[in-house]
Order: sequence, then C-alpha cells, then structure tokens
Amino acid sequence: MLSKTILDEKTTLEQCTFARTVLMLIVVLYHSLCFYSGNWFNAVSPAETNEFFKVLAEWMNTFHIYAFTFISGYIFYYLKFDKNKYQKFIPFLANKTKRLLVPYVFVAITWVIPISLIFYDLDIGEIAKKYLLAIG
Repeated sequence: MLSKTILDEKTTLEQCTFARTVLMLIVVLYHSLCFYSGNWFNAVSPAETNEFFKVLAEWMNTFHIYAFTFISGYIFYYLKFDKNKYQKFIPFLANKTKRLLVPYVFVAITWVIPISLIFYDLDIGEIAKKYLLAIG
C-alpha cells in the first residue's frame, strides 16, 4: 500500500511538472504572438497582420500566467510541506536570486533597455525607474 502511495505521488508530481513545462512553452508562444494583438510595442505595427495569431494570443492571455502560477505554487507547497525542502530562508533566497534576478538583469541590459531606447527614447532616469526598480 505504501509503495502505491509513493508511486501515485511521483506520478502526480510528474504530471504537474509536465503541465508546468507545457505552460512555459505557451508563455513563450504567447510572447511570440502578442505582437499581433496590439499589446506589444504599440508604436510599431506588424508588417503583416494575422487575425488568427491575434485571436490565439488574446485567448492564451486569458489563462497562461494564472495556470502556470497555480501549478508552480502547488509544486512549491508539495515540496516544502510534504517533502521538507526549502526549510531555510537564506539558501532559498540565494537560489531564487541566482535563478531569477540574474537572468532578469541580463535580459534587461542586453535586450529590453536597448529596445526601449530605440523605440521610446527614454532617458536614464526613466530607464532606472522602469527596469532597475522593475516598475516597467
């Protein structure tokens, strides 16, 4: 009976991980298509319009972040309270900083800030406010 429970837990966690992976891919696809919905770089219009991509992006925007957050929260809860992981705050914070803030800063410096400078003509104060304080 115990081995069946462990197998069921492992299967459930694998299914949640699979669903989270699919939702990550949907997030990437959404960001690739949201240009057609008019919600991305409003100053620039696509050279070719595509109503299907616009509708698909708008539809994905109704659920993709909420579902991803819900499943990620479930996995975190399961690992923290059922498997006793993440019990110490400082190592958890250091890990999340390394996994989330380092890529954020890299993408902001190499992609977002240059694009914002080209399309929106921002000054240094606005860039600091939007991207260093993460308000943008």
